[in-house]
This record gives sequence, C-alpha cells and structure tokens, in this order.
Amino acid sequence: EPQSENAFAALIRFCRNETLPLFVMGRGSNLLVRDGGIRGVVVHPCGGHFDKIEINGCEITAGAGVKLREVAYAARAANLGGLEWMEGIPGVVGGALRMNAGAMGAQTFENVARLRYLDTEGNPHVKNRDELEVSYRRFPLLENNFAISATFHAQPAERAKIDERLRESQEKRRTTQPVAKSAGCIFKNPDSIPAGKLVDELGLKNLRVGNA
Repeated sequence: EPQSENAFAALIRFCRNETLPLFVMGRGSNLLVRDGGIRGVVVHPCGGHFDKIEINGCEITAGAGVKLREVAYAARAANLGGLEWMEGIPGVVGGALRMNAGAMGAQTFENVARLRYLDTEGNPHVKNRDELEVSYRRFPLLENNFAISATFHAQPAERAKIDERLRESQEKRRTTQPVAKSAGCIFKNPDSIPAGKLVDELGLKNLRVGNA
C-alpha cells in the first residue's frame, strides 16, 4: 500500500526489474477474484498522497485513493456542483478513471480536466482531457499505466441546489436498485438497450455456471 507517488514508482520499477506481474486494486467494489487468487503483486494505493483532495477555484484535484463520495461532498463544501452523481458510487478515483465509471447518466471523464499517471517505468506524466482517448467504460491509457490523481472541473452552484441533486441521486438509487451489497454493474450497456433489461427478458437472473 504505497502512500506516495515516489513509493509507487519505486514499486513499479521493482516489479519490472523482477518481471513480476503488477495488479492495481482500487476499492475492490467491482472486482471478482478467483479462488486461486492473483499471481503477482497486488497494489492498493491509499493513504498519504493518494487520499488528498485540493480545491483551486472550480477545480478539484483528488488522489487515486479518494472515495468518489468524498469528492462529491468536498465539492459541496466549496459550493461547487456537477459532481453530485459520484456520491453513490462505492469506488475510488483511480478505479473510476480506469474504467470511466459512471452513474445517473454521467461518466467520469465528462468532469476530468487533467490526469496525472505513472508509466510502466515509473515515470510521471500529466495529460489534459483533450489528449485522452476515452470511450464507454473504457480508458486504454490506464490498461498499462497507473493513475496517481485527477483534476475535475466543477461549476459554482448554490448549496441548496447541490443538496437537491444529491437527494435526487440518493432517492433514485433507493427506489430503483437493490439495497443489499453487490459487485455493482458487471455488464456494459449496449447502445440500444440497458444490459439489465436484456438479462431480465432472457431469464438469466440467478443463472449459475459452476460456483460462479
């Protein structure tokens, strides 16, 4: 669990030199691991640098280990709106970047202004949003590189309006989604129809293959 960019970079270089597979885990809320575990080094960037949130004007910079809910409420405290959709996602910034996570009709990279990351040799890079190739639930750059932090852009907003949008998000989740713990959304939505609707119509709920 590296707590600084330098520590993370050193770990990346060590794994590279020792030819060890390196797997980065966020909060693990959308992760299913086989009984045999993961072969290689599992890294969980958290604490220290990775848990910091900084606000500068309408921009919020958050480390890869910051929970998305914390980003939403840090924005609220600064009277900044546009990030309310993050409040109900049980993940962290790094994981959201890795898969371009989304909810309530919004996606992570709609709010990203800049990304800081380490390459496979542990070297730092910063890229603006317009330099990044992103698609639905996919961000190729982080398939082989490692998120350090992201800067999100928000808009000034009245606290009452922000609170209203937070309540709307919470109410929609409460009334449309199961309350029990789950691994979240596993399937990508096709362009024409939600994946959940397809699963229902095909009678695939509760289908098992072996023990999975």
